[in-house]
Amino acid sequence: MAPAQFVSLPPAKPESKPKPGIILEPLVLGVVDIFQVLEPLLVSTQAIAQDRGLTILTDLPASLPPVIADISALREVLSNLLDNALKYNIPQGLVFVK
Repeated sequence: MAPAQFVSLPPAKPESKPKPGIILEPLVLGVVDIFQVLEPLLVSTQAIAQDRGLTILTDLPASLPPVIADISALREVLSNLLDNALKYNIPQGLVFVK
């Protein structure tokens, strides 16, 4: 196995820095069951999809391995992905969650 390498990232562009007065919360990492985060999002997404004439198809294993993540950040990312899948879909379109 090769030794770990560290990469220096360029400084952030001024437009990508937080605006003054905005407080960013630190990430709180823990062991998270993805399905516990995803299941309620799928329920609410399903209702929205029905209203828009879209179909959501899921193909998830019976058990998913736990991940180390900030549960709030993970929920926000998954929610944004599902929202975008509905928002930018075609009429009578399909959304696959796998």
